[in-house]
Amino acid sequence: MMTALLRWTIRIHKWVALLVGIQIVLWVTGGVVMSVIPIETVRGEHNIAAPSPMPIDAATIIPVGQAAEAAFPGQTIRGATLQIWQ
Repeated sequence: MMTALLRWTIRIHKWVALLVGIQIVLWVTGGVVMSVIPIETVRGEHNIAAPSPMPIDAATIIPVGQAAEAAFPGQTIRGATLQIWQ
């Protein structure tokens, strides 16, 4: 004969298992959907506007050597690459 505590434990266990099972099914379904949709769409890359060109004021430009010395004092700089930050 089952005690009341055992009966309640079984009942709670069934409901918790159901809730966890539903969450796992939703998680797997979401993963499958994200695998089917192209990654660019998932990331939202189609919503990103192209960056507009930024005007450069010649008065604000400093020589590369001066910038390198200010950024890395006392070190020898052999080269530098300019690229767009993303």
